[in-house]
Amino acid sequence: MARKSSSTRSKNKPKEIKFHFRHAIPDDIPYIILLERCALFSSSISDHSIPTQQYDSYNRTLKDYIIARPSSPTSSTPIAFIELVKHRPQKCPCEVCKGAVACGELGMWADIVAMVVGKDYTLYWRGLCRQLVLASQQWVVEEGAREMKVRVSGEAGQVFKELGFLSLGGVEGEEGVCEMRKCFYL
Repeated sequence: MARKSSSTRSKNKPKEIKFHFRHAIPDDIPYIILLERCALFSSSISDHSIPTQQYDSYNRTLKDYIIARPSSPTSSTPIAFIELVKHRPQKCPCEVCKGAVACGELGMWADIVAMVVGKDYTLYWRGLCRQLVLASQQWVVEEGAREMKVRVSGEAGQVFKELGFLSLGGVEGEEGVCEMRKCFYL
């Protein structure tokens, strides 16, 4: 029986694409909104097509967004974003932080709230997911956080497991969603 050559096997694998990550800027807001809508980009994206209230809402939370785009060409449009919220329990008003303060757990932590990949790039989502998490993890550690939490569903859970996250079990009221956590020893 003939064996498949390595060149035949490599043709079936999706080409590895390297991505560049950076914090979002106001010019990225139209792309973030279009990615959320799963809409196709056109060359004429303008801020005027976005309701002012929606634009202002994104502008207030822009510090939480990380943008991904292919490394080459450098002019390519964003194809994914991640919303990463850093929590400081003594200052953060969220319910999780209130509970943490009540229990005396005051360490900073981070939560990946959303991660959206443009549909033309879903073939590369696994590699992109890994790169996004590693990039955001680096920023979390730089900020002095000791823990990072994510809520994932489906196959994404396996990717996070490979990256050292431990499952905390399912999320109440959200079928198929699992909360995961990774601790950093600084």
